[in-house]
Order: sequence, then C-alpha cells, then structure tokens
Amino acid sequence: MVPQSSPNVKITMMFPLLDNDAAPFDEGTWSWWRDEIVRVTPAYSELGLAQGRWEGHTDYCRWVMAVIPRDRLREVRRFLQEARLRFRQKEMYLDFHRVQLESVR
Repeated sequence: MVPQSSPNVKITMMFPLLDNDAAPFDEGTWSWWRDEIVRVTPAYSELGLAQGRWEGHTDYCRWVMAVIPRDRLREVRRFLQEARLRFRQKEMYLDFHRVQLESVR
C-alpha cells in the first residue's frame, strides 16, 4: 500500500514543573492542564521529564508528544497561550512537523 499525503502533524510541547522561583505549581494548575490537554489532543504520550537551560536557568519540564490533524494547530496554540499565563512563562515551546501515521495490525 502506498502512503497518501498526510494531513497530520506531530507536535512536541514542554510544560515547566517549577515556576521561576523554583516552586512547584499547585494542583489547580495541573488539574486545568490535564483537562485541557485531553480536550486538545485526546491521544498523547508523555516522553518523560526533560532538563534543559533557558535564559541562564535550569528548567525541568514535562515532555509531551502527540499526532493531531494539522487543522487542530490553532487550538493547540490557544491552549499554549493559556498555559503560558497559568504557568507564568514568557513563552511556551511548540514543535511540529508533518508525519505519516500508519496503524499496523
């Protein structure tokens, strides 16, 4: 079978575990996050915790990946804009690219 052009994109997002004062986010923030991520992308994978450097600070983040229809990117961006406010960040990470998705049986 020849794969057809895919309208899907793979997205990668990062969500900080600690605020800029190194304090963990409250359960209300994570409850909102769980409700919203399932609404935006019902199937996703948490790839683990990521540690990195950003503007001179060490960050620890939840690393999340999903495959979504390309036309859902606008909704993902809105989710991240709200997440930016709730997590008190200047920016939120979003990486995406077109993928071929095949369910092998």
